[in-house]
Amino acid sequence: RYSHRAVSLMASLARFGFCYLFCGNIWAMLLVFISTLVSFNLKSFLTKKSVNNHLVILITSLVASLIATCGVFVDGQTAQVAVTTSVLYLVPGVVFISGLIDTLEGYVVIGFSRIVNAAMHTIALALGLFITIAEPDLTVLAGQVKDVIDPDLLVIAVGVGVDLPHSQASTVRHETPKIFAKA
Repeated sequence: RYSHRAVSLMASLARFGFCYLFCGNIWAMLLVFISTLVSFNLKSFLTKKSVNNHLVILITSLVASLIATCGVFVDGQTAQVAVTTSVLYLVPGVVFISGLIDTLEGYVVIGFSRIVNAAMHTIALALGLFITIAEPDLTVLAGQVKDVIDPDLLVIAVGVGVDLPHSQASTVRHETPKIFAKA
């Protein structure tokens, strides 16, 4: 079994590669790497807190696409490629396929259940992207934010956000069960 840090790093590198396949430049690839790293850790954190799965997908896709839209500070092409590849790990393609296979093999109830669950998952993903796209014109915002945000503070905030689930998980105490307790 791999550690969570290794899995999140490999998932981020995989999206980095997908962005390269979609002709993204180095800025788009870096944005996708960062957005996947942050949103992957956020997804695992929210899942550990027992938040509704569809709400987790909505929040995660919103955060990933918002981070990826920072590419508008570079150019429009960077933002477009970064946003489209930053949420690829959330697409429930396998669930759709297994639902279709179950339905074709005669397990209709299970198949439809998986297909409906995947459809709701996709709707949550689309809503997160829609909220990002519905934001006001980011090129106007980009000109205003450059004067307000301190880059050092932004780097520190992202670093704390990436490591937050790991630091909280390490503070939980695990007690050894007392199997041989006297009655």
